[in-house]
Amino acid sequence: MNTHALQHHVSRDAPGIYPFAGLPVRLGFPSTVDFEVIQDEHGPVAVVARRDFSRTTRMCRISGQLLPYRCRQTRQLLTGIHIYDPRFCGLLEHACDPNAFLDMSELWLWALRDIHQGERLTIDFTATEDRLLHQFACTCGGPRCRGWITGYDEPPSIEGQHFLQRWWHTH
Repeated sequence: MNTHALQHHVSRDAPGIYPFAGLPVRLGFPSTVDFEVIQDEHGPVAVVARRDFSRTTRMCRISGQLLPYRCRQTRQLLTGIHIYDPRFCGLLEHACDPNAFLDMSELWLWALRDIHQGERLTIDFTATEDRLLHQFACTCGGPRCRGWITGYDEPPSIEGQHFLQRWWHTH
């Protein structure tokens, strides 16, 4: 595996996504040279690669505030411990066949396949979350789309069961 955090040399002075001196780009935290946070009228919604990343590249470190509960922009570290990060990893979108993997044991984001400049970064929420704040109908459109997204340790809700009955008949 390519364990270099930054494939291309990023200046030690490159601006970071995290606005904290303790989370500098030189230590592998996300840079605005490598990533762009996409906004809509309500605020930040996604992360896009600003350059290409090769498969199995360690892309960047992640950080956040530890919380004893889940909320919209958290990722589960352990049962009952969630990392709240509204600036980066909390903005990674779901895909059933994602282009990235969030390693919660080491707090690094890895490229699962070649990622091209302009691609939105995606992870499989089922890989990190035992239960989701809200289950949802998937819109990834991938050939391996599961249709309804749950945590890895929860069954589909009643709404999800009804959705899947209709979804399976059309797929």
